[in-house]
Amino acid sequence: MSSIAQPVRTSVAPVRSVAPSSAPTSGVALDPIRLLKKYYPLLIASAVIGAVLGGAAHFVLARVSPQYTAFATFQCIPETTSALAVGQGVISQDELMRFMGTQMAIITSTPILERVLRDATVEQTKWAQQYFVGGRLNTLVAQPELEKALTTRAVPQSSLFRVSMTWRNPQDVQTIVAAVTRVYQEDQRSNAQSTSVARRDVLSKQITSVDSAIKDLNNSRDRLLESGNVTDLDAGIATEDVRVARLSEQLVGSKSSQANLLSQFASMEKMSQADGVIQYSDELRESANRDPVVAGMDSQMANMRAEVAAMMAEGYGKEHETIRMMEHRIKAIGREREESYNRALRKLFDSRKDEIRTAADGLAASIQQLEKDLAEVQQRKQELVKLRIRLKDIDDQVNRLTEERNQADEALKQITLVMSNSVFDRVRLLVPAQEPKQMSFPRLVIMVPMGVVLIAGLTGALVLLREILDQRVRGPADLSAMARLRLLGIVPDAQEDPTKPASLGTAFRDAPAGITSESFRVLRSPIVKAMDSGGHKTLLVLAGMPGSGASTVASNLALACAGVGERVLLIDANMRRPALHKVYGLSEGPGLGDVLAGSGSFADVARTTSVTNVSVVTAGTMANRALPERLAGETMARVLAEASEKYDRVIVDSAPAIVAGDGFALANRVDAVVMVVRAMCEKRGLVNRLRGQLGECRGEFLGVVVNAVRASAGGYLRGNIKATHEYHRADAA
Repeated sequence: MSSIAQPVRTSVAPVRSVAPSSAPTSGVALDPIRLLKKYYPLLIASAVIGAVLGGAAHFVLARVSPQYTAFATFQCIPETTSALAVGQGVISQDELMRFMGTQMAIITSTPILERVLRDATVEQTKWAQQYFVGGRLNTLVAQPELEKALTTRAVPQSSLFRVSMTWRNPQDVQTIVAAVTRVYQEDQRSNAQSTSVARRDVLSKQITSVDSAIKDLNNSRDRLLESGNVTDLDAGIATEDVRVARLSEQLVGSKSSQANLLSQFASMEKMSQADGVIQYSDELRESANRDPVVAGMDSQMANMRAEVAAMMAEGYGKEHETIRMMEHRIKAIGREREESYNRALRKLFDSRKDEIRTAADGLAASIQQLEKDLAEVQQRKQELVKLRIRLKDIDDQVNRLTEERNQADEALKQITLVMSNSVFDRVRLLVPAQEPKQMSFPRLVIMVPMGVVLIAGLTGALVLLREILDQRVRGPADLSAMARLRLLGIVPDAQEDPTKPASLGTAFRDAPAGITSESFRVLRSPIVKAMDSGGHKTLLVLAGMPGSGASTVASNLALACAGVGERVLLIDANMRRPALHKVYGLSEGPGLGDVLAGSGSFADVARTTSVTNVSVVTAGTMANRALPERLAGETMARVLAEASEKYDRVIVDSAPAIVAGDGFALANRVDAVVMVVRAMCEKRGLVNRLRGQLGECRGEFLGVVVNAVRASAGGYLRGNIKATHEYHRADAA
C-alpha cells in the first residue's frame, strides 16, 4: 500500500520555549470543612476513647496518689499616710503588683521557712517525718522541699494573693500552711517598729537636704540678676524688641536706597562707555540749555535772525550778499552752539554719576553701622532671654523642692501616729487555712476533658500531618495552587454517577443525561475555545500515569465535540496498550502503525463508527506498531496534516508519559496538548515536572483535566452531583 504523500501543514502554532519547573509546589490546599466531613467518625471515636482513658486515669490516680490542697488568702491594702484616712489610701495598680510580689517572695523566703520547720506542730506532721534523721528533722533537706511544695499566686483583678500547699495528707497541708501564715505575721509585726523608725530618720534627713538645696537655688537666682544688670527681665526684653524693629526698618530702607543708587550708577556707567548711547534726562537737557556759553550763543543767533528779518522787511532779498553772509554766520554759530551744548550735557551727566556714586558709598557706611548696632541689640536680647530661661528653671526647681519638702514634713508628722497602730498593717489575713475536704487532683471534670483533648487532638494532628505529607493530586484545589498550571475541568468518579453508564469510553453517548456526560460538556467549552483562538485542530490527550483515563477522556471529548456538529477524528497512538478499538468495537488493524510502517494510507485506516461525525484510526496491527519511534517521524506529521484538512477536530490518544516517551514525541507534532491526571494517583511533583517538559514542546499546553474525582476528595462535589442529577431527572420527566 502506498504511503501518504501530502505535504506537512506548516500553519500550526510555533514552538514555545518555557523554562521547566521540576520542583513540586510547596503549597498544600487544605479545606477544614472537607477534612471534618471526611474524618469526623475517626475524630468522634478518638474523643470517646479519650474520655474513657481520662476517666480510668482519674480512678487510678485517686487510689495511687491523691493530692489535697490547703490555702490561706491575704489582702493587700494601700499605704496609709494619714491617721484620719484609714483604708482610704490611693495606690497605682503597678505599685500594688510590686508590693504583692514582694510579700509573696517573703512568705517563701529561707528565713521564714526555717522558722516554720522549727514549729512543733510542723514537726509532728507525716510530711516532716519523712525528713527525720536520727530522731531530728533535717532542715537542710526539708527546707528546699518545703519551698517547692509551697505556692504563692495573686488573684487576678484584685488585691488578694494566696499561699497554698499540695500533698497527699489533708491534715498535714492545713497544719503547714497555718504555720507559714503564723510565722509570716509574727515577722511582719516585729519589723513594723524598726521600719517606722528608719523611715522617720530618712524623712528628717530629706527635709534638711531639701532646705539646703532651696537656699542654694535662691542665692544663685540673685547672682544671675546682678550679672544681667536688670530688675525686670520682661521689660528689658520688650525694649530690646523695639530697638531691633527700629534698626531693622532703617537697615531695610538703607539697603533699598543703596540698591537703587547702584542700579542708576551701573546704568549710567554702561552708557558712558565708548560704544554706549547716552540717554540724557530732561532735567540734564534743561540744565545744559541754561549753560552761560550755550545761552549766549542762543541770544547771539536770535539777534542776528532779527537783523535778517528787518533787512528783508526793508526790501533786501534772500540772495543779497549781506543777508547770505548773516545766514552763513548764523549756521556757524548754531554748529558751535551744538558742540557747546553737548559738552555741557556730558559734563552734567558725569557730575550726576559722581554724585550717585558718592551717595551710594555713604549709604554703605551707614548700612555697616546699622548692621553692627542691630547685632549688638540682638545679642543683648538673646542674653536676656537665656537669663529668663535659667531663672525659670531655678523657680521650677524651687517650687518642686518646696512641694517635696511639704510632703516630707507632712509624712514626718503622720508617721508617729501610724507607727504603733496595728490597724495600719498593709497585709491582712483574710481567709485562714482550712483542712481540704476534696481532692485537688485528680478530678473527674478535668481528667475526662483532658483525655478527650489529648487523644482527639493527637488524632487530628496525625490526620492533618497525613494530609500535608500526601503529595497525591486529591482534587482540583491541589492543582489550582500550582503556578503556571491551568485547570480545564474535572470528571467525577464513575461510581458517583447515579446513571451508572455501562461503558466509560462512550458514557457521553450511552448516558447523555448523566453526571459524566455533563462534565464532558463543561470540559468541551474551554478546550474548544483555546484551540479555536490559537487556530489549532490537532489535540493530544496525554496521561501522566497508567490508569489515569486518558483514553476515556479522549473518546468522550470526541463524542462531545461531535455532538455540536463537528467532524471529529480519534487517533489511537498508544502503540503499547491500545484501547480505542475496544471502545468502538473495531479490529486493531489496519491502523496508525500500518500507515507509519508504509503498509497503508490514511484513507484506508480512518474508519467511521456508529456515532455520527466520529471516525477512529486504531493503533494498527501488532507487527507494525512494534516501533513507536515512528511517531516522531515526518510520516506522522503528514498523517496529522491530512487529518486536519478532512476533519474539524483531531484528537490523539497516547501512552502515559511516565512509562514511554511517545507522548512527548507527539507533543512536538500536534497543535495542542491536554494532560489527564487521575485523582488520588498522580503526585503533584510529577504533574509539575510533566507540565515543565510539555512547555518546551511544539504543541501548546492548554491545561490539566482531573479525572475520577470522588466526592470525599472534592469537598462539596457530592452535593453538586446530587443537584445536577435531580435537575436532569426532573427535566426528563
